Amino acid sequence: MSRFSPLTLWLIAPDQPDDLPLSGAYRLTQPGSEHILPLSSDGDVMLAAMQGKWRNRMRRAARDTLPIHHRALDPLRDKPLLDLEISQRRQRGYRALPTAFTLAWARAAPGATRLFLAGDPSNPLAYMLFLRHGSMASYHLGWSSPAGRHACAHNLLLWTAMTHYSATQVTHLNLGPSTPANQGLDHFKTGAGAQIRRIEPTYLLTRGPSTLLPLAFRRDPV
Repeated sequence: MSRFSPLTLWLIAPDQPDDLPLSGAYRLTQPGSEHILPLSSDGDVMLAAMQGKWRNRMRRAARDTLPIHHRALDPLRDKPLLDLEISQRRQRGYRALPTAFTLAWARAAPGATRLFLAGDPSNPLAYMLFLRHGSMASYHLGWSSPAGRHACAHNLLLWTAMTHYSATQVTHLNLGPSTPANQGLDHFKTGAGAQIRRIEPTYLLTRGPSTLLPLAFRRDPV
């Protein structure tokens, strides 16, 4: 009877294209880019990294004493808020992870969610939801009413998230992928001080684990 070695499949996303063995690698996703916002325990450092217009909008919202509240996401209590974002994505024609993902994360790791609300908590003008993972937190989804946009609520919400997370050993906020089709959103992210970082493609590698040791033991900073 002939004997065959089992085929092992690996999903990898190398930090650098040169890290990838060319033989037996099949690209699954295209390269892209994302916005990474560095945080600092010194608020003046974060303010200095902002663009002037962005900083002025945030300060205007603060001067108007727009109330800001933040807490962990409650899967039952906050379902109506998530429904508002679903309606928003239908109106604007963008895609996002399903609500089931958000609720599952909140149930599995309630302390890793943070909901930032602008206005009356029972009837907010806008909100932003972040998910924490290690020393980074990622913007997950958000919503704004017309009144919230007029009040520049998202500027003040993001600033509140920055100051909150910088005080809790989070070093960066991931504000999501670059979206050339929505330049206004990209300008909002870079205006807050975010830097664009390239995302390498994800590959399916059909080779043995020994070939991956150089990848597994890389210690280069991202």
